[in-house]
Amino acid sequence: MHRRSVVFLFLAGCFGFPDLPPLLHVGGEVRGMWDGASVTLELTTGEETQLLTLDGDGTFEFEGPVADGASFIVSVGSQPAEHTCTVENPNGVVEGDDVGDIVVTCVGPEVDIELSAPIEWTFDSRVTTYDLDASILTQQTTFTVVSPTATAITLDGSTPMTSEIASPPLALGLGANAHEVLVEVDALSRTYALEIDRGGVPIMQAHYGKASNAEETDHMGSAVAADGDRIVVGARLEDGGTNDPADNTVTGAGAAYVFRRVGSSLVQEAYLKAVCPGDYVSEFDEFGASVAISGDLIAVGAPGDGEVFVYRREGTTWVCEQRLTASNHLAADGFGTSVALDADTLVVGAPGEDSVATGIDGVQADETAPNSGAAYVFHRVVQSWTQQAYVKATNTDQTDGFGVSVAVSGDIAVVGATGEDSCAVNLGGTQSDNGCSSSGAAYVYGRSGSEWTPAAYVKASNTDIGDAFGGAVAIDGDTLVVCASGEASADPENPDDDSQPLRGACYAYDRIGGDWQPPTYLKSSDPHGYLGTSLAFRGSIIAVGAGAEFAGQSDVVTVFVRETTWTEAELVAGSNTELFDFFHAVAVADELMVVGAMREDGPGTGVDPADDGEGVDGSGAFYVLR
Repeated sequence: MHRRSVVFLFLAGCFGFPDLPPLLHVGGEVRGMWDGASVTLELTTGEETQLLTLDGDGTFEFEGPVADGASFIVSVGSQPAEHTCTVENPNGVVEGDDVGDIVVTCVGPEVDIELSAPIEWTFDSRVTTYDLDASILTQQTTFTVVSPTATAITLDGSTPMTSEIASPPLALGLGANAHEVLVEVDALSRTYALEIDRGGVPIMQAHYGKASNAEETDHMGSAVAADGDRIVVGARLEDGGTNDPADNTVTGAGAAYVFRRVGSSLVQEAYLKAVCPGDYVSEFDEFGASVAISGDLIAVGAPGDGEVFVYRREGTTWVCEQRLTASNHLAADGFGTSVALDADTLVVGAPGEDSVATGIDGVQADETAPNSGAAYVFHRVVQSWTQQAYVKATNTDQTDGFGVSVAVSGDIAVVGATGEDSCAVNLGGTQSDNGCSSSGAAYVYGRSGSEWTPAAYVKASNTDIGDAFGGAVAIDGDTLVVCASGEASADPENPDDDSQPLRGACYAYDRIGGDWQPPTYLKSSDPHGYLGTSLAFRGSIIAVGAGAEFAGQSDVVTVFVRETTWTEAELVAGSNTELFDFFHAVAVADELMVVGAMREDGPGTGVDPADDGEGVDGSGAFYVLR
């Protein structure tokens, strides 16, 4: 038999019989089918029909060969449960080679996945793997899965979810963050894998904002604050006398503006004035010189008149909840120069207060220490605020300016005093030594129940004359950051190098086992000076503004990030910032950064006007970066 076959083939070649037509195959790829589903495809060639049943995505090929030159049609014989499958390139002619471009696209149960993080991406339920990039500002995200027919949704193998309800926030570390979403519909299931690279893209400007009633010397951007989807921007010299933005009857009264993020847009939600029941607006109140936001509460300082106003959100309306003053109120004390808000606790600084008292709740009437400064803690119960503590330095002295900056996190409050004169270093040093004029200090206070007590006396690791340590303070959990805009080292590795006066530095202190540790020393690669004019800190991000105008340079904000140690990540500028714009008031939320530039002079109004003009001197602006 074997020999006869050989002879036949040999003879066929010798006598010129035609070659047998090649036997070819038809195939392609199935996309979008869930695990547990199966689809039956039909291949029709002339009178013949082949069936092929497939379980899941992948390539396929009909088993039976097809003759060269044959016409074919591929169709769906039976649809998978809960799916609709269609065929691309369903018919054609086999011409000398296998056919492999048939694409069967299946659309399964309805699914959509949304991330709260500001990441540019488009979800397609047929695609199961995503590589996404985020800036270092994106410290967390939530997942929202919309699947009306899902019988179970599971995040990262263990967290059950409900359709249309966001997951708890998930922290994002630097670099790759892998997450999986498993969606089940009865016996069907599909897993979506998302890898988010935090730091995969640089920080980018999302919005450039102006006041809706921008005018010269309003100084919008004097102060900024952010929490969740809301941003507050102060304009300390705006001239409105009422809640009407067009009213310019009270010079320097000040205003604050509330903006809300809606998707990728930013809309103005409120225009705030120092108008509470029974109150009135005065010239040079400087309302908006300081701002803070926590959830549904906003605090705005008006140090020109020694007041702070608290607003409460009701839906999308902000109402004045209460006007606050110090228990020993004098307008010249500067009460409201600084404010810090965390839930129902508000801390207010008054660096011009004159009492010689020390510690907590001392005698307020003895005003023999001019400009020693004070801070005040207020607590809220059922929409009513009362003063909980009158706070002084533990080494009160005249011109210390205690209260120039304040911060609060839970039961911990921090107060800065740039004029303090001790030569002590780090923590717990001798407070009575006044040999280092205006070296500055920070003071930590703790609360137990409703009682506040001094907890730490904090100095720089390289204390020196004129450093102004304490000009900006921030605290989040067990980490405290204090800046000294007058510090003089030019070397990030050598704090004792005094070769560049007014370069500025910041210091990050960690609390371990209840004790504050010596700091990490933070310097910017930006050489222009006054680092630490402003400060914001949340989670693993520290953002520091610099008053480089005083050194004849335009400003940048330096962003530091921590994975295990603090390192400089990026230098950030506004899209149109110039010399003397004062681009340095800064705030950080979980997914964004806001920077105010109170001397910016663009002619636009509202959110995202053209940013390439000038002419409204000192109107001010703000920038949202993500």
